[in-house]
Amino acid sequence: MTIAGWLIILESLTGLIVGGINYIIWEDDLSLLGIVIAFIDFWLYTMILKQEYSAWMMAVIFNRIVIFLYATGYNFPGVFPSLVAFLYLIMPNVKVHFVRK
Repeated sequence: MTIAGWLIILESLTGLIVGGINYIIWEDDLSLLGIVIAFIDFWLYTMILKQEYSAWMMAVIFNRIVIFLYATGYNFPGVFPSLVAFLYLIMPNVKVHFVRK
């Protein structure tokens, strides 16, 4: 599950950097929301490493939101890692590691 964790960290860092730059330049609230979601992703990273089912579910839901948010907020560098993380998390051989035991 290290790959899933690294993908979550990558999308968090990308969202944080690009969202921060967008907020500094244009001061829009959509960029600020992206920064908040990036910090939530940092918290999800620790839960993903523990293989908690709730973390998997929240990561899938947040990635759907983040992909839409980044695409509408012109954060196109953030869309790609979020899409890759989302597709990786919904793969059946990855999802089985988060099933409740």
